Amino acid sequence: MFSYVSLALVAGIVVGLLICVVLFIFANNNHKVKTEYDERQKAIMGKSYTYGFWTVIIVEALFMCLKFYPNESFPVPTYLFHALPIYLGLTVVSVYQIWKRCYFGLNNNRGRYIGILVVAGIINTVIVVCGIVFSNGRMINGYYDLPYINILCEAYFIIMCIAVLIRWCLDRKEKEE
Repeated sequence: MFSYVSLALVAGIVVGLLICVVLFIFANNNHKVKTEYDERQKAIMGKSYTYGFWTVIIVEALFMCLKFYPNESFPVPTYLFHALPIYLGLTVVSVYQIWKRCYFGLNNNRGRYIGILVVAGIINTVIVVCGIVFSNGRMINGYYDLPYINILCEAYFIIMCIAVLIRWCLDRKEKEE
């Protein structure tokens, strides 16, 4: 059976990837898609990927256990049970890299990156607010009609902005001392 929701998700992912490529070119000082890192950053990134991987595994295992729960009816679409671990894994990777000062590459323009995060967060905020306002509590196929992926993206951007601000404040405080 053909699903418009699935088509919309695939289209959203493809458009998102294309936008990411354009944003990487814009955000890098040398206008290349690939970000350059030094050896220290690469080592820390490897560790962050390990933490992100284990986050995905643990959350997927927890969700698998929910399948054995007597009342399997949750008011969210089933794809969310696989999207959430991915977003949590990405969040762990990103926050760890920010905390260890290796999120930004050698050829990145930090101001542009932070600007992109803020703009993406604002766009997702508009989508989430409109989705909540226009859903009006409506349920489709047993779950609420909400922009769930955008809600996950919004949470990711908020966490990223908080992590960057905390890291920036701590770095600034260290420079003053």
